[in-house]
Amino acid sequence: MCDDYKVLTITHPDVENGTGCRVTIWASGCPHHCPGCHNKHTWEYGQGKNILDVQEQIFEAVDKPYIKGITLSGGDPLGQSFPALQQLEIFIDDFKKEFPDKDIWIYSGDTIENLVLSFIKKRILMKCDTLVDGPFIQELYDPDLAFRGSSNQRI
Repeated sequence: MCDDYKVLTITHPDVENGTGCRVTIWASGCPHHCPGCHNKHTWEYGQGKNILDVQEQIFEAVDKPYIKGITLSGGDPLGQSFPALQQLEIFIDDFKKEFPDKDIWIYSGDTIENLVLSFIKKRILMKCDTLVDGPFIQELYDPDLAFRGSSNQRI
């Protein structure tokens, strides 16, 4: 793991990773390595730029009336080191101050039951509006599911 919260790429407008038009922030690093994952290029930690260094770029992309909010994806936005999660929390706090009416979706390959055992992950989740949780399971893949890859994943 990396001590910086690294952003591999930012995509917008994005209509596939949450409701409405969004800005999706793709974290680098994932501990799950789910077979069949379509984001294998995000698995390696340390790729990209620190989230606080690209915060202004993200805010400029979000500051449009048709953007409903941001989505934190990856990789696994919550599968990060404690110092990296502290940086993510700072970013989320700044985002909520700047855009109080825009929402935050967050994806994790872990389950909510495990995530809330970590106080920092629980604090981050409490600041987000929607969690999509659970690992991608190729045998449960369903292309008709909204915002999920496999039927075990929950919104």
